[in-house]
Amino acid sequence: MTKFRLDRNGVHFFDRDSGLNILFDELPVPVEEWDAAPRFVSLAITNLCDLRCEYCYAPKTSHSLSIESVCNWSRELDANGCLGVGLGGGEPTLHKDFFEICDRITQATDLAVSVTTHLNRLDYEGLDRLCEVTHFVRVSMDGVGDTYEKLRQRSFAELTLKIAYLARKMRIGLNFVVNEDTIGDLEYASRIASELGVAEFVLLPQVQTARVARVPCEVEDRMRKWLSTYGGPLQVSISESAVAEGISIANPFQDTCGAYAHVDAMGFLRETSFSVSGTPIGKNGFMATYLMMYKESE
Repeated sequence: MTKFRLDRNGVHFFDRDSGLNILFDELPVPVEEWDAAPRFVSLAITNLCDLRCEYCYAPKTSHSLSIESVCNWSRELDANGCLGVGLGGGEPTLHKDFFEICDRITQATDLAVSVTTHLNRLDYEGLDRLCEVTHFVRVSMDGVGDTYEKLRQRSFAELTLKIAYLARKMRIGLNFVVNEDTIGDLEYASRIASELGVAEFVLLPQVQTARVARVPCEVEDRMRKWLSTYGGPLQVSISESAVAEGISIANPFQDTCGAYAHVDAMGFLRETSFSVSGTPIGKNGFMATYLMMYKESE
């Protein structure tokens, strides 16, 4: 399934099945023809989680989005030039309608559906279902071996078996929180990711929460050093919070404002998942709220 997006960057071609992106930035697009929606929107469909990681910044409440809201907003986004939605949380697979949400968006829209999950709740039948109704899966893997098991209280061996199983069937990525516990596993984690057939390795430097401080400077320096010397086959990405600290990245897009938006599990629209304030999405829907918020930020 392919889709074209028109914005200030040019003409953006995207294929949700292969993940292929082609930006024709030499083709100028008149302002009046720019697509109104963000390129990508993340939706925290639930705050529920069966793990208790101290460094997790997600609110510890029982809020969840309704399937009707998520599907209605997704149709709006699709009609206004959005390319994909990312379902997260909390742990999204704890949402009572998780698979139906994924299936409805995939069937009713041209959006790519990605999911961020710790993967532990799904058996192999669930993994097969995940392959059928999504286009990309990001698996949270903080540390390897004993480090992972200490932080996550789950079996690392079982996790790697599931990752390998998924990677044989679809494109997946690994999310890796970088902190004092995990920094020593960074090189080993990247090697494991390569061996398992992972397509993308995302570094998430620890952010400050009520229980932990921001990643220490010395850990950040070690991460920078690793990034500057990494020469492996993985596509390595890093969270926007780290980019602000001067880490060089490849980004073909000229825009930041309007490229991305986040909806929390209470239905508040935010600029990012780290934003402290947001606007409740009202009866007029996602786009009305988004355009109002975007206009106020200009």
